[in-house]
Amino acid sequence: MKELALLLAGISIQALAVGCSGTAQTEATGNTTSGTVPRVAAEETLARPGDGDAGAAAPVDTPEPIPDAGLFEGADEALELERRESAADLGAFYRRLAGDIAAGEPIVATVYVALCDNDSQGIIPVKNRRICDGDDPARNMYWVGKGALAGVAKKEKWERVSRVEATDEAVMVQRVWKRRMTPGGALEEAGVTEPFDLYVVGLAYRGSRIHDAFVDYLGAVHNDGGSVLETDGRSLEYGGAGHVVGYVGHDYMMDVMPGSSQLGQVLEATRGDSKLDKGVFALACAGDSWIRPFISRENAYLLALNVYLAFPNARTIEGILDGIAAGEDGSQVHRRAAKAFAKGQECGVGWARKALNHGPERAE
Repeated sequence: MKELALLLAGISIQALAVGCSGTAQTEATGNTTSGTVPRVAAEETLARPGDGDAGAAAPVDTPEPIPDAGLFEGADEALELERRESAADLGAFYRRLAGDIAAGEPIVATVYVALCDNDSQGIIPVKNRRICDGDDPARNMYWVGKGALAGVAKKEKWERVSRVEATDEAVMVQRVWKRRMTPGGALEEAGVTEPFDLYVVGLAYRGSRIHDAFVDYLGAVHNDGGSVLETDGRSLEYGGAGHVVGYVGHDYMMDVMPGSSQLGQVLEATRGDSKLDKGVFALACAGDSWIRPFISRENAYLLALNVYLAFPNARTIEGILDGIAAGEDGSQVHRRAAKAFAKGQECGVGWARKALNHGPERAE
């Protein structure tokens, strides 16, 4: 890590403090200076309701926080990581799903949720402190709100099969839901003709442990080791051994400074040797710029990353999972995710498509 620290010592970058709250955000008033990006005020509107697919809703003219690309490229070089683009073709991913379904194995999506926290995360504090208390999952807007994972699961009547409180110091709640899915498209072509069960394992991390949530997420993307959970009469392998890996919360990379031990641990998590094809997403502000550089595996299929400073609405997850069950290609999954995102944000689908990106190329 000394080589990495020397490499990054001369790079000047200021992490953006962002409040991802309400339905979306816009630029706060104030001037910007060289090397900085505009701060984002909580509970203001970025998306405007539009007329569905006509795409009348458009983002306001908000400068996006773009990190110094040299920070990430140099870090990879220092650690001798092989740069590989995320794959665009989901064929191998669907073949893995079909093989596991044929073998009687459950399909598992793992979602790492960093609870919003006014006091420990680099966000502009949300006025309603009750929904941004990182020690209170029962009220936290990233866990139980109408756009949060548990909130969406309840509204859409996902079957809850287990709930465990405080699995360790970092994870406050672990929930498992089950959805009965009807196969289509590439899954049918691969031989899946009967409905199958898809399990969603949600892990709510204490807000002050967002570092653990993000590192565990990257570790699951880049490694195939996982944990086993006995529930619903089945053994569920989740985390890196699962089929879909996702993150929801504040964009932690905006808080990480060059040369820090936190950055070193993040980079270490990307050094795995995963051989399993996985669907991957991250619902965090501007993740297409800040998180994408850390997901560069040819067997990691990027299904959704936030392009703008927009609330990471968990309805998007339902769209992603529905698209996977339908055996859709990456563009089709993206469109379905965007429709779900638009529904949750009450904005136009045209804008939502621009607000999410997928595949191996960063949005321009």
